[in-house]
Amino acid sequence: MATFLRASLCTALIATLASCGSSTAPNIRSGPQTQLPYTPGPNTGYATPGLLAANAQNIGENLEALGISPTEVIDVVAPGASSNTDLSGAVALFQATCLRHTPNVETIAKAAAQQNMDVERPGPDQIFATNTEFSPSGGSSVQVNIASQYAYECAVTAITQDSVTKATAQNALFGTLGISHANGTSVTTINGKAYSLRHIQLPGAFGLIEHAFVLQAD
Repeated sequence: MATFLRASLCTALIATLASCGSSTAPNIRSGPQTQLPYTPGPNTGYATPGLLAANAQNIGENLEALGISPTEVIDVVAPGASSNTDLSGAVALFQATCLRHTPNVETIAKAAAQQNMDVERPGPDQIFATNTEFSPSGGSSVQVNIASQYAYECAVTAITQDSVTKATAQNALFGTLGISHANGTSVTTINGKAYSLRHIQLPGAFGLIEHAFVLQAD
């Protein structure tokens, strides 16, 4: 599973710094969004020389020196994210894609497209779909078998304020589904096969956090 928040913010921040003539802006590889921040396979490697979370202070200082606030960049990358505290749309997206159609990758891709998402297919068993316009009530990505060590993985990610806690996100997912869990992990059965059902909180930056709702199977 790729970290959509850091990938998107890295791209926007680097582009912003480069457009302002900064000589310290690192280069990024050309290619689809799924190359950010990490892509397995022949073209392996990080798209930027460091994680946004580690570089957030320096990037923030560079932006401040240019008279640009991180909030301005965030609003371009994900309009509404800086005020988003609602994960109901992400849960609904997870239900409409991963839960309803696992493990049928083709059907998940069609379902994501029906949710007005841009769908990339980096491989025959892979999906990386993103919202054409970020909505405060929507998820930011649907990912199938992207940078995963599992035989099968389907994930929906959502960007919120970092005030949205693990407990809040877990209640949004498991409470809506009516499934008990232990520390954000449970097991569900789809078409006779058992899948781990998880909430994963990913590293954030600039007052935002990324949450992932995930189905995984070995």
